Amino acid sequence: RLMKKILKIVGVFVLAVVVLLIAAPFLLKDQIAQVIKDKLNNSLNAQVDFAEVDLSLFSAFPDASLNLKKLQVINKEPFVGDTLFYSDAIKLSLPVMDLFNEVGEPIEVHELTIDDAIARLKVNATGAANWDIAVRDSAFAKAETTQTPQENTGFVFDLNHYEINNSSFSYIDEESKNVLLLNELNHEGTGDFSLNESTLQTITNAKVTY
Repeated sequence: RLMKKILKIVGVFVLAVVVLLIAAPFLLKDQIAQVIKDKLNNSLNAQVDFAEVDLSLFSAFPDASLNLKKLQVINKEPFVGDTLFYSDAIKLSLPVMDLFNEVGEPIEVHELTIDDAIARLKVNATGAANWDIAVRDSAFAKAETTQTPQENTGFVFDLNHYEINNSSFSYIDEESKNVLLLNELNHEGTGDFSLNESTLQTITNAKVTY
């Protein structure tokens, strides 16, 4: 009889954990979406937004899988209103506990997949580049000199694998009159980005116009 009670308690506990894991993505995704938006917008001199977040605690177990849908990065001055980057979907694999980090704490990313993206890089006639969007206020500059890479407050890309699928890339330099276009870009890489030195294996296919 004692054994039956123990098994019953264990069964109820396991069931409760499973229910919690299933329900957690629905309960937490709005909070997580806001933390990620805050991190990106605080560290970039650009407007970053996305339509929605999907969260799974099973598909990349023991990591969590985070899917950002319709993410876009819109430039500010001097390229105000220009779309620097857009992607239909960006999938991140990261430690489950990092989902509960505050805005000031880093999030470690183990895998990254970018689908159906458009990147528009541009240099204007005065030599300004639209991808030069890292925040450079005094607080950021101070943090750069006092924090180690593991102490930053954004994303730590400790990648083992990344992919860019069915995407396009353009580079337009108004100063030098150079133009580079990559269409139907598919690229993937595997390595250990946590090491100071690492061998990276990559495969790239694209239609190139120059």
